[in-house]
Amino acid sequence: MSEPERLASVGFGCTDGGRPLAVRFFWASHFYGNSAGEVRVEYSIEPGEAYGDHYWLLRSDNSENVGATMPSDLVPSFRSQAEAGRVVVLVAKDPGSDAMERRAFSLKGMAQALSHLPCAQED
Repeated sequence: MSEPERLASVGFGCTDGGRPLAVRFFWASHFYGNSAGEVRVEYSIEPGEAYGDHYWLLRSDNSENVGATMPSDLVPSFRSQAEAGRVVVLVAKDPGSDAMERRAFSLKGMAQALSHLPCAQED
């Protein structure tokens, strides 16, 4: 496994205010983003079709990794699809440099892991 692949991750967490659930995708390449600090991300949840080319806010995890946060209005749909899926494939495209990162992640255990986050409790 190469260093960049080892460093890639997808994560779920609570926002600073505790709600709503946030979805974040990190990778090990430097992206510049557009003038609003965003990158384009497309995803597919297998088995299924691709969704996307949505703009996600570019962010850093205070290390060598950079990544993006999914817009909050996409999270409920993503969550319901992910809970029924096996694998999520995320493709990030940097409009500032034409760089691209494509990663696949298993969704095994995701529903159980989400049950431990207070912001992920369904009303």
